[in-house]
Amino acid sequence: IKKKKLLRLSEIKDFDELIPDYLMMWFCRPEFDRYARFKSHGSVREIFDWEEMCAIELPIPSPEKQKELIEEYEAIENRIQLNKKLCATLEETAQTIYKHWFEDFEFPDENGKPYQSSGGKMVQCEELFGKKIPEGWRVGKLEELLIICYGKSYSKLSAGSIPMYGSGGIMSYINESLYNSETVLIPRKGSLNNIMFINTPFWSVDTMFYSKPKIENVIPYAYQFLRKHNFSNSDQGSAVPSMTTSFLNDMQILIPNLENLKEYKSIFSTLFESIEMKNSQTQILEELKSLLLGKMAVEK
Repeated sequence: IKKKKLLRLSEIKDFDELIPDYLMMWFCRPEFDRYARFKSHGSVREIFDWEEMCAIELPIPSPEKQKELIEEYEAIENRIQLNKKLCATLEETAQTIYKHWFEDFEFPDENGKPYQSSGGKMVQCEELFGKKIPEGWRVGKLEELLIICYGKSYSKLSAGSIPMYGSGGIMSYINESLYNSETVLIPRKGSLNNIMFINTPFWSVDTMFYSKPKIENVIPYAYQFLRKHNFSNSDQGSAVPSMTTSFLNDMQILIPNLENLKEYKSIFSTLFESIEMKNSQTQILEELKSLLLGKMAVEK
């Protein structure tokens, strides 16, 4: 359990009666968070007293039952962490292919060989200070590839199964979708670098932009392009970091030929399907973990 290092083992008087990992699991329960908040006090910084901590009562089942619950919890937690690592690896793979194709220009040529190193024709590009790019490619603006749209208010919507996104990710689930095709979500406020790719029906709140493609197969390419940009240096606001459509529309971007976009989307879609599958598994595992922690209140 990640947090068990925070526990001073000397605080447990009888290790034969109470296993430290079991106590840490008890502290991980949402019910304990609510209890601690209820019992805390203070204005600038809330304090949960040591005396209050010592007064907590908890059911302590047999050591055998404690070990059983710990093993179940750790098995679930290990699978969650494994899924997260796999998703990170798949994301890195998509980014690596993007760099290999659209920055190093080593996308497969008509013979399946790396384009530039196999003698593919390159031409100088004045917009990139004379840097060479593949023949048939050009430099343009992001507005040539995407229509940047404002998210909408959700105050009159009811609860449902459609995810609603803000700059930090999914905020809640509602009963209506704003857009049903794949898109890139771009924060307007707050965490400007939290660029998201979405390919299911969703709702975007009014602190987010969502994107509609102007040409086919461009969304995965635009997503990777925007992810590599550091928007922290593009802050258009004052107290709260913010982004504008004019800044996004004027972003300079290399525009490949349509076949390259189609081939990259095919690879990206395969990788992203695997990411979605792992994320779905993780969501189920998180629910199982919550159920397991809930069982602790009634175990004997």
